[in-house]
Amino acid sequence: MSIEKTENYIFQRVRERVLREMNHPYLARFQPNPKLDMFHMHISLILLQAAELPSEDVELLMTVVLLIHHGLRVHDDILLASAQPDERYRQLNVLAGDYFSSKYFHLLAQDGHVYAIGRFARAISRINEAKAEREKYMRDFSCTEERYMRISERIHGELLHTLREIYLPNDSLWEDIVSFAVRAYVLKEEYMGLKQGNWVLNLANIYMYDQASTEERRYMKSVPLGQMLDNRLLSYHVKYRTSSYLFRLMNSCVLTVERLSTVLTTETMRSHLQSVCQFISQAMQNKWKFVEQG
Repeated sequence: MSIEKTENYIFQRVRERVLREMNHPYLARFQPNPKLDMFHMHISLILLQAAELPSEDVELLMTVVLLIHHGLRVHDDILLASAQPDERYRQLNVLAGDYFSSKYFHLLAQDGHVYAIGRFARAISRINEAKAEREKYMRDFSCTEERYMRISERIHGELLHTLREIYLPNDSLWEDIVSFAVRAYVLKEEYMGLKQGNWVLNLANIYMYDQASTEERRYMKSVPLGQMLDNRLLSYHVKYRTSSYLFRLMNSCVLTVERLSTVLTTETMRSHLQSVCQFISQAMQNKWKFVEQG
């Protein structure tokens, strides 16, 4: 079986298992099946295969990572659910998030990976701490670009770093690969968020605010959070070329991951990392239409 077919076979098995674990007759009436995060699937598979774990452990631990990841993402949707006139939607989001992420306790204990339970519990705590810190900065632009990226990389990468620390401890090459891959993924998410056109605290807006004049900053602070970008804000993005800025940062990280991958000893590992780089880069192929006109 080819590398690509083997990879797709594992992904399909893990996807089916995750959805089976998430299935609950009552919650299913209100919570649609999630679209599983392919970045976390790819990196988890690469790390676990590099650690030379048996296939059954690979599938189990990928399932655990995805259950926790999506459980935490459901919690992020609580604010959206609160806009619903029925309080039931908010309550169900809380319940669903707890239900999905708590499944990892049972799976790890059942298969003898008890030592990993505490490590993942600490990872969840660190992710929630990072989300709380990000929320603290939502009302102003006092957060620096560097600080914002550290917070975002913890939110998106803590589970993967925990997996690496457990099964590939003291391996500086894999630490660098995960770090740069997570940073590239965060920048991809930032770019996609920029294209959605809402005024929120994100890297592009922090960068733009840092470059802006006093008058431009005053206007930025007056715009309500969540509002769609108006023509004035769009003109600022054109002026400061925020899309190109994100692209350069992301491309630099992808190239670093590609260079690091050449050190790996197996074609399978190199191929998997190439897939990750392609997955991230695809989102950046079409430049933001109004940004490149300036």
